[in-house]
Order: sequence, then C-alpha cells, then structure tokens
Amino acid sequence: RSLYVRAITSTNLYKDYNIAFSVFITLYQLNSLKSYGYSFEVEHYSFDESEISVIFREINNEKKISDEVFISFAIELTNSEIKSKAVKLSGNFIIQTKDYSVYTKNNIKTPILSIGHGNTIKTAKKNIKNLPDNIDRYIASSIEDYMSIGKIKKFNDIQTYLLSKLQKANTPEIKKYSLEFQKTLKGRIKSLVELLDKINKLENLIKNEDIRAVEFLREKIYQYLVNKGKNSNI
Repeated sequence: RSLYVRAITSTNLYKDYNIAFSVFITLYQLNSLKSYGYSFEVEHYSFDESEISVIFREINNEKKISDEVFISFAIELTNSEIKSKAVKLSGNFIIQTKDYSVYTKNNIKTPILSIGHGNTIKTAKKNIKNLPDNIDRYIASSIEDYMSIGKIKKFNDIQTYLLSKLQKANTPEIKKYSLEFQKTLKGRIKSLVELLDKINKLENLIKNEDIRAVEFLREKIYQYLVNKGKNSNI
C-alpha cells in the first residue's frame, strides 16, 4: 500500500527502511495481530543515534513455570541503520516475578520478520504477511526451553558463568561494567526468584544507550538459564 511507499527513499538498490519506518511497521502489524488473538503492550525500549530496541509483551497470556515466576511471549523490534538487516522482529519470552521482568535473548538466528535495505516493497510485504505463522512456529519451538527454567535446583554457578563471559569480553561497552557486575553477583543464591533478582539488578546497572552491553547480558542469561533448566537432572 501507499503507506509503505512513503518510507522508501535512496536508490534502486538501497531502500531506506529506517528506524521511524520500522516502528511504524511494527505498530501497524501488532494492531493487525489482534485478529489472530494476540494483544501486546510496550514493555521496554532503548535506543541511540543509529539503533533501536523495543520489547512488546503479549498481555493476558502468562504461563507459570514455578512459584512466583511466570513467562510471557514477547516480540522484540531491532533496527540498525548501519547493518543490512534493517527491520528485524525476534520472538522471545520475558521471565517475570511480581516485582520485575527479566529479558533474555536467545541465539536462534532466524527472526520472525526481517526486512533488509535491499528488499523490494513486494518482498517486504510478503515477509510481513508470514508474521502470524512465524510467531506460532517460534512459540512451538521455544516454549519448552523456557518452561524448563522452573526445574533449576542449583543457582550459584551463575556467578562463575557470567563472570567468565565478562572476563572474555573484548568490547569496551561491556568491560566498563565488569566491576559493578562482580559486586552485584556476590552472595549465595537460594531460589529462582533470588536469581532473577540478581539478573534484574545487573541490567539496571547498564545505561539504556549501551545496547551492545544489554544484548550481551541477555544472550548470556538465556544460555545459562535454558541450558541449566534442560540439564537440571544431571
């Protein structure tokens, strides 16, 4: 439709699917998803001059994974004006307690929607049309991994795991938080709620514009929690 055309500029080879366009497309599609039974609200956002990340949480569809801990499906919009994959929507789950939410980022490489700067309008519209089916497939393939988090019995080795990843990180955006992370991770962890409280404090240390540091932390948290849950009987 003509609404999409307004966002297309530049050359025949480069389509400027910019941050404003990605936000518009996402809001438009989330509204359309209501007819499929999905309702979302903005949960969290961060941005700088060239990148944006917005997490939209599905409402009224929480699933209990243990006492006081729930998960909710979420869609994360990311757009980098300096990368080839301009508009990207990724499936995710938010881990929640009554007091806070913990955001993770899994390592599935295929997003539920991706529009590159080289894509034509026809290709972009085709990809957008597949969004409901892609959401269903993502949930079906991922929810058991998240549900397994409720099986975790031992929690203290998160300190060793996260600190080792921090020590190996070479980017300045991550290294500058190392000392604060170490202080926050100290202390014995006796329950999943206490573990999530530590994780929530870690992310609160990071400024919103440090998107690299945020994504690094969320990826490592996902790897730890899901792997620990799936291997909880070992």
